[in-house]
Amino acid sequence: LRGEEPSEESVNRVNDVPQVFKDWVEMNTERVKYAQSLPYFILDNAHYVPKDFIDNVGYYSVKKSPSVVGDVIESLHKLIDPTYIRDKDVKELIMDFAGKNPALFKYGLGEVKITRAASADYFMGEFRTCEKASGVYLPKPSTIAIVDKQFPMSDGRMFAPLQDLKKAIQAIKEGRKLEFNEEYALESLWHEIRHAGAKGWSRANIATKETRNAMETINQFCARRSYGQLVTALGGKVRNQAEIIANGYGYNTSVANLNSILEYYGVKPQNLYRYFKDRIQTSYYEEIYEDLAQYLARNIGLSIDTIKNDLLRLALGTHDRRYPMNKDSFRIYLGF
Repeated sequence: LRGEEPSEESVNRVNDVPQVFKDWVEMNTERVKYAQSLPYFILDNAHYVPKDFIDNVGYYSVKKSPSVVGDVIESLHKLIDPTYIRDKDVKELIMDFAGKNPALFKYGLGEVKITRAASADYFMGEFRTCEKASGVYLPKPSTIAIVDKQFPMSDGRMFAPLQDLKKAIQAIKEGRKLEFNEEYALESLWHEIRHAGAKGWSRANIATKETRNAMETINQFCARRSYGQLVTALGGKVRNQAEIIANGYGYNTSVANLNSILEYYGVKPQNLYRYFKDRIQTSYYEEIYEDLAQYLARNIGLSIDTIKNDLLRLALGTHDRRYPMNKDSFRIYLGF
């Protein structure tokens, strides 16, 4: 009452919540599966709430109101552990980065979204508004979406874009070394930031399998070599770049096949990177496919037709091929 800190040995010190609090928690452990909010006395005493109660909060109602229930659960975790990284913290960090680096975003960054949609089959995505009739992009800020679910990788590992990104942010805050998945989550975000700064399609409705696959492959090829800009800006250090360049998850097969082409024909990857690193910002997306074919023609001595109809068709998955050729099969095809 006099503004002094209470004594650790004070007879008036309270070391536990009352039994009525514990009884309420026990009686409502199942009921909170349907909750979209929690009473103040739970939030005020989060440290005393059992893990099974917290795990049950919004178990069923999250599908109806994912953002509301998610905020409640994350608020609980933040109260228990002040270092806990919330969805809100991720959004604020990315928006802050965009505000400090406006040159990286063609029309700015308007929003960062977290999606848990079952239909989301991508790690992260960059979205813009375009005119429906013409397909021309409107000069409006981009949206970056981050998916919160686990993806099984071909090598047996699992990648969880949002959760691994949160771990990366936590690792940087704590000053510890980034693990592969954590660092790749930052690379994945950088891939989308590069999209946000890109010229884009001249008209969004003219994309073809060839032009889209070539553009995404080149963007991923370049992002793996330049994501250190983002890591450094956030206060971290790149630790896993060699493995990310070789075995990054995004567009794994098409990038591996492009690397095999460069290796087989003796083209240095750094030369291709230097040529294409800024192309996505200065060229329309649909021009990347032709640009890549022309670059290879100049450097490996094959005709444009052979490169397009054989090499790129198999390497990237174009024309009549839905997917790129398996990377091991493609190396056999090349003659390794």
